Amino acid sequence: MPPNREALLVEALAAAAPTAVVFDRFYAEEAFSFRVRELAPRALRILDMQDFHALRACRQRLAEAGAPPAGVLAARPDAHAPECLRELAAIHRSDLTLVCSPVEMDMLVRHYGVPASKLVLAPFFAPPSPYDQQAAGGAQAAAAAAAGQSSAAAAAAPGQSSTAAAARGGSAACPPFHERRHFVMIGNWRHPPNLDSARWACSELWPALRAALPAGEREHAELHLYGAYAAGAAQQLHRPKEGVRMMGFAPSLDLMLRYRALLAPLRFGAGLKGKIVDAWWHGLPVLTTPLGAEGMTAADADPADLVTAGTAVAAAQAAADPACDGHVWQLGDGSVCSEAEAAAGSSQDDWGGLCSADTSAGLAAAAALLYSDEQLWSSCQQRGFQLLRLLYDAERNLARVHAAVEAAAAELEARRASDFTGAMLWSQQLRATEYFSRWIELKETLKQQGGNLAERIRPDFDILRNKPSLCYLDTAATALKPNAVLKAMHDYYHMSTANIHKGVEHELSKESTDHYEAARRKVAAFINAPRPEEVVFTRNATEAINVVAHGWGLQNLGPGDQILMSVAEHHSSLAPWQQVAQKTGATIVDVCLTEATQEIDLEDLQAKLRPGKTKIVVMVHLSNVLGSVLPADRVCQLAHEPVALAGGPCLLPGAQAGALVLLDSCQYLPHRTTDVQALGCDWLVASGHKMLGPTSSGFLWGRYDLLCTMEPLMVGGSTTGEIHFGAHSNVPPPLRFEAGTPAIAEAIGLGAAVDYLTALGMDQVNQYEEELARELYCQLAGLPGATILGPPPDVPMGRASLAAFYIDGCDMMQLAAELDKQHMAVSAGFHRVKPLHQDYLHIGPTMRASAYIYNTKDEIQRFVAALRQCMEAQQRLRKPS
Repeated sequence: MPPNREALLVEALAAAAPTAVVFDRFYAEEAFSFRVRELAPRALRILDMQDFHALRACRQRLAEAGAPPAGVLAARPDAHAPECLRELAAIHRSDLTLVCSPVEMDMLVRHYGVPASKLVLAPFFAPPSPYDQQAAGGAQAAAAAAAGQSSAAAAAAPGQSSTAAAARGGSAACPPFHERRHFVMIGNWRHPPNLDSARWACSELWPALRAALPAGEREHAELHLYGAYAAGAAQQLHRPKEGVRMMGFAPSLDLMLRYRALLAPLRFGAGLKGKIVDAWWHGLPVLTTPLGAEGMTAADADPADLVTAGTAVAAAQAAADPACDGHVWQLGDGSVCSEAEAAAGSSQDDWGGLCSADTSAGLAAAAALLYSDEQLWSSCQQRGFQLLRLLYDAERNLARVHAAVEAAAAELEARRASDFTGAMLWSQQLRATEYFSRWIELKETLKQQGGNLAERIRPDFDILRNKPSLCYLDTAATALKPNAVLKAMHDYYHMSTANIHKGVEHELSKESTDHYEAARRKVAAFINAPRPEEVVFTRNATEAINVVAHGWGLQNLGPGDQILMSVAEHHSSLAPWQQVAQKTGATIVDVCLTEATQEIDLEDLQAKLRPGKTKIVVMVHLSNVLGSVLPADRVCQLAHEPVALAGGPCLLPGAQAGALVLLDSCQYLPHRTTDVQALGCDWLVASGHKMLGPTSSGFLWGRYDLLCTMEPLMVGGSTTGEIHFGAHSNVPPPLRFEAGTPAIAEAIGLGAAVDYLTALGMDQVNQYEEELARELYCQLAGLPGATILGPPPDVPMGRASLAAFYIDGCDMMQLAAELDKQHMAVSAGFHRVKPLHQDYLHIGPTMRASAYIYNTKDEIQRFVAALRQCMEAQQRLRKPS
């Protein structure tokens, strides 16, 4: 999007603060939707698509290839075709989509997986709806008086119909019936479907129509076509001797005043819908047909998929609401309908719409009757005026629009939350995606099989397709990467590679900066941070911990101060604080585990908090070995409380500061909802590669007031504010801690990973992983001699879907190597928590299997079965002969 258009968009959205944004066709949605979503996230996004263009193009190709009419009508575009994917993606990203016909609505829901709640029929296909008796009575009165109006119109002042003038505000002359001649079509014939409509009208409709005219009219009536058409097409269609004239560009729509009827056939989704209101304004009755139906056999089509024409009087008596649907198909009264029915040889339901035969006789008969019957013509003209008045009833229509938007907005949040595909496409910011294509392909299968989360998303991970025998149970070490993450990084390198946060940014630099900062906002929203500036991008969680240890610890700790850490801490957390303790004279105090369940012992933690001495509590949020979950909110509450003196009452708040809390959430964040404000922690760190993001990505979240007091771990580049030969100053967070050129693509990839998890919904992720955790624990518990570390799944805080274990008499390292030969990926060793193994639990290496959203129970069962075989083989080899 050029910068000037973006500026206009930003200005308009800021000024309007819209509750709804309408995109005219899916091209506009592609160009503007993501910017609109960012600037007006709560606005209802409406895609006014009108036609499913992929369907129109598909039908056009079939028609040009000479396919039978019934086959053309039944055509369905290939879901994997780019043109189809782009439109489907636009529909899924929108909250509400206007489509053209019942055929399309049924097709989009049944065959392409579009939620029915997203779709409404386009206005000219909307079913009748009741409206007030006064309007119905007015319509009937107008129709009943039609017989006397034709003579009155003829007796009116020359060139002026009093009724028409009243309806149109008396703006221009509206000639009566006897002063009008010929049929007219207006459109852009350079557009292939419109040209197709013109060819059909000239070659099929017009000969039948001309033949149906009374003898006195047949010799003089003509069909005039206005529009932008290629010279070759014009020469082919221009047949004056047959009554067909190509008139060139329409100089003014006032030319409608000279014609008796407008032909507006809708051919494969293209036609003259836009000219219908103008025709009403000029007192010109309209003849039209349903989408893709004119002149075609409907024997194989579902009648419910096809819209048929009624009559002006019948429509009024049925109390149809023209302000809601337009009803441009009404052509006459009941008696006329019977005559047309007889002329067309079709049923009343088909008259004026889709003919039963594979010719255009029905529509031609109706058009001929309208052209020659002044009473019928006047009745239809009055109906057009009535519709026009209702169409321009601004107060009534605005009230209806506001009511519709308010009703939709009330359901919007729930609808967005339940629309997995829409959320996914939003998060990926892609126009057409491999993911979407595969989702369509799998939809019916998953519907029949009741596919679980893993079955739904496994197609998103190419590595699982490229290595179909792989059983990956090592997510605790690093997670697999979905295609959306890889695509986001690919797009950065291929479309907007540039450095960021430059003083004067060129276009690519600005795009890169926008993507980088958008990723920061996504992470902040994912953890419910009060402000994006509290999120600092790092290469990994290890760096994030070091930023706190060196930026805060070295400045605030001294001899006698205590650092409380659990015995289950990762080396990446333990080593930096050991280094800080050595430099400052502070002491690290270990917090033990409960004996029964091997969870963090909160009583031990509370007992070891020392008044004025415990300055920081560093805790793993979810252990990568034990699978235990820390009640982090309770830990933060205990740490922050003013500490009571031994044997004395609790001090008043502020009398002695409590300790700060740093949470290592590397294993927690990818699996459960995280809310830093609800937790009450002071810092939180996470690594991107464990949450579906790329390697060399991670972040530190910290309270902004704390970040402002911390010294950066590294300086240079964007970290400096004022700088001279003698000194420099630091910029505010977060750039204060992001020295040099950061890992831009990795941060963007992390943002895509956050989008992916957000689209899935962390509640759904946690619910599915609870099933995996129970399956993994129960399967391993059935192995003879197996000891699983950590709590059982039924403890109040639950258990992660990982299990570290050892088996009596078995070499766990060797077992892991044997499993690898069977394409089973697990970890064996100390898992970078060696003090827990050797110093606290006094055990050797363990094997760890860790499942995630792309794993299935079947994989867990296959893993345990393979493990059992390897274990038995190893035990047989060790048994003395």
